[in-house]
Amino acid sequence: MKHTRMTAIVLALLMTASALLTLGCGNGEEKLEIEGMWRGELIELDENFSSGRYMIYSDGKVCICGSTYDENGGTPTLMFYDGENATYQTLDGMSDNVRGFVNTSYGYVFYNNEFNFETREEKKSFVAFSDGLLIWELAADEIFDMSNNPYSDVLFTARGSEIIAAFDKQLAIIDADGKLVKQLDLDIAARKLVANNSGEVLVIGVESMVYQLSDGNEMSAVSGEDYTDIINSTIVSSSVGEFCYSDKTGVSVVYSDVGAKQLLNFVSTGISTSANNVEFCVAAEDEMYMYGSDGLGGARGLWKYTPVPADEIPERTIIRIAYRETGSNKIPLAAVKFNKSQSQYYIMPVEYEYASPDDDAAMTRLDADIVSGKVGDIIWVQNYDDVVKYTSSGAFVDLSKYMDTSDIFGCVIDMCTIDGKLAALPQDFYVYSMLVKKGDPIADGGFTMSDFIDGYNSGRRIYCDMSKGSMMSALVQCSLYSCIDTEKNTCDFTGFKELLEFVNQLPDVDAGAINQYDGNHYATGEIAMYDYGITDFNSWAHKDYIFDGEGELLGAPTMSGEQLFRVDSSSGYYGISASSKQKEGAAEFLKFILSGENTLDVMRGMRYIPASKSAYDHVADPANEGYTEYAFFYKESLTRTSGSSRPFEERDDGWGVHIDKAMIAEMREFLDGVKVLKPLPEKIMDIVVEEMGDYMSGKIDSDEFIKRLEDRVGTYLAERK
Repeated sequence: MKHTRMTAIVLALLMTASALLTLGCGNGEEKLEIEGMWRGELIELDENFSSGRYMIYSDGKVCICGSTYDENGGTPTLMFYDGENATYQTLDGMSDNVRGFVNTSYGYVFYNNEFNFETREEKKSFVAFSDGLLIWELAADEIFDMSNNPYSDVLFTARGSEIIAAFDKQLAIIDADGKLVKQLDLDIAARKLVANNSGEVLVIGVESMVYQLSDGNEMSAVSGEDYTDIINSTIVSSSVGEFCYSDKTGVSVVYSDVGAKQLLNFVSTGISTSANNVEFCVAAEDEMYMYGSDGLGGARGLWKYTPVPADEIPERTIIRIAYRETGSNKIPLAAVKFNKSQSQYYIMPVEYEYASPDDDAAMTRLDADIVSGKVGDIIWVQNYDDVVKYTSSGAFVDLSKYMDTSDIFGCVIDMCTIDGKLAALPQDFYVYSMLVKKGDPIADGGFTMSDFIDGYNSGRRIYCDMSKGSMMSALVQCSLYSCIDTEKNTCDFTGFKELLEFVNQLPDVDAGAINQYDGNHYATGEIAMYDYGITDFNSWAHKDYIFDGEGELLGAPTMSGEQLFRVDSSSGYYGISASSKQKEGAAEFLKFILSGENTLDVMRGMRYIPASKSAYDHVADPANEGYTEYAFFYKESLTRTSGSSRPFEERDDGWGVHIDKAMIAEMREFLDGVKVLKPLPEKIMDIVVEEMGDYMSGKIDSDEFIKRLEDRVGTYLAERK
């Protein structure tokens, strides 16, 4: 296949190398010469001007589409910055619903998307201005069939005097008079559109398809194996190179002869952003502009960036962290802030990308790098199963050798200690428990599975939904924990039979189920037990409200009655690689990850309980933004809560509580002493679910079910040794 010039550019773009150059040192310590580090300068603009997000660079000026505000509201405005001064222009007829604009050889063309609230109709149109005057307007539905995707926007770019626009599987060429010159059909829907400086237009579609529109308006389609990075990037026309783009690592320029070259690196520069929310334009290889916030907590406005000279960048020791992005961007955010906080280490995030959540390719690459010792210094994994796997294989070191464990909650240490090693740590966690009224006989002498069954057989409503499905989720893993020893890799399901037969005799659907969220059926005694989670101050206070101040926390019911609480984390787990040459430096970054500064600021507030006790102090400090001192719970809905830093006014429809130091100390003491019911491997749960289907359907009896479990789980555990 003959590749055109644009094809060569795209292929080169996909093979872009990292912009960070590493230097080896004699003692095995790896130093870093940081490339792509730029410094920002906030440009002073009219305080009444605010950006509408869209910006371009043309004719030697930065142009931003926004509005100026006064007592009468906002007026659509163009702001021009020539490197020295900012000027402003209002255009009669310019809409305040601009979704993008370009500069042509004759003037500016805007794409508007206006919604009429009275008629409930959208008006999508192109509007062109020359010398400040409106010269033509063209409705988008005059050139595109928009019936199948009425709420989608039009993509467009400028090529000289022409507008190239795309909508779904349609491409249109519009001349300087606003007339449709040519319309082309695409095989698949367009996702990105950009014109280069050679007269070609790049049309990137879904399903790894790229189209090229030549300067003679001939269309050719070139299939590619993977254009995911480009599809998820912001691509802009530029006077530098062929065009520029930003991905999750930084801003790059593409040249026709050498391919892509990264100019600015987000982590190196200290910009906390992603490819989908950065507006930028490139004036030259050493001059770039962005509109937005400069990093975490930075001032918002127009920022001018210029490279930091190499002799002003200190060498640092590299600490690499291997991870898979989940959409939170939390690891790059933490890296940015840590790199700014000190000059000894430099955190380099190394993302193992995947095409979809169920894609195993990223984990396969990660596994291979761990085995070969190439994974770096810190490994972040999302699931507890992975912590067990990497600990068992010797990939994780014992964190207690490098960190002060007295600052970590006891329940977290209990959960993350595997084979006698503190294998990994989460940034935050939550605790599941059972809640009953104090003195309830169900908990006399501990809380066993038999206690639960006896309570049910006595005629009490133990649970809100006494059906097979609800009992499976509430009890099965708890009881299995007593049957399986994952550290000794042994199992004994003898005691599981009683629970199994109890659950199987329950109805598929509990006709008498009570809606636990509609009123408080626990305080009235209608339901004896509440499946309860502790996630923050409010939830700790909430436990007393549920039973009118008489609540008692119990662990999950087990065979033996041992008080065990389920602890888990949604933030994943951080471990230090056994192959790391910088374990002390890696530990410094883990301390920062767990710190209150990072938990509160980078994560935008505490979503769950910080694993670090000192971080908890930071979150519990009334001087910090987001601190909650008062909680209020509503009678009409069990789960409806609110929090505030001010006392609530007297009300008669709920219950208020002051979260004081004594309550916080009580919660901390509880969390520090909880003994954990560790999650079972997913493989074991998969086996149980698979065999449970045959048992519940009547294909096998309880004895055969137990035998199958012992055989299959026993084999799995033996293979783990």
